Parts: sequence; C-alpha cells; structure tokens
Amino acid sequence: MTSNDSKLPSPQPAVVSTSVGGAQQAPIHYFSTKLGRRSALMSVREFTEHYPPCRTATYELLNSGQLVGVKVGSRTYITVESADAWAKGLPKYAPHRQIEDKGE
Repeated sequence: MTSNDSKLPSPQPAVVSTSVGGAQQAPIHYFSTKLGRRSALMSVREFTEHYPPCRTATYELLNSGQLVGVKVGSRTYITVESADAWAKGLPKYAPHRQIEDKGE
C-alpha cells in the first residue's frame, strides 16, 4: 500500500437510471471502485470490506442464492444490485425494553 492509496475515496454504491427510446429502464446499481471506475459488480473481497459477512459467510450466501454471483474466469463477483437487496432485507434493529428495578 502506497501513501497515495490512503487518499483515494472509499467505494460508494450509486444508482443510475437509464432510458432507451424514451422508455424508462430499471435503475442500474453501480459500485465506485478505488480507482474511481463504476461497476455493476463487486469482488468478494470488496463485498466483505463494505458488508458484515466474512469471506466464508459470503460464499455461503452465494451458494444459498441470497446473493447473485457471476464468474469471470476463475474470479467470483457479486452483483451490486443483489448486495443492496440483501442488505435491505436484513432485520431492523429493535431496542430491548428496559426492565424496571423494583428496588424492594
């Protein structure tokens, strides 16, 4: 890692809406890479850097169909759209009720 690497912006997901011949298309989810390029795919490593599951759990999510993956040669990539859908499907945090101390 060089000193310039720390100055690069962190990857951020983005949604771009497209239209063809005046007809609105479904939005395309992009992932901004460290080099500033946009991609509809993220590597397993990039997924684990931005979402909680470790590498092994990520492959379990891919094998169970909860994430959509594609192979490019020997590398596995995850579609940004499926990563976003997976994250949105996680349960919401619900605070626990406070138990009152009766003090008796």
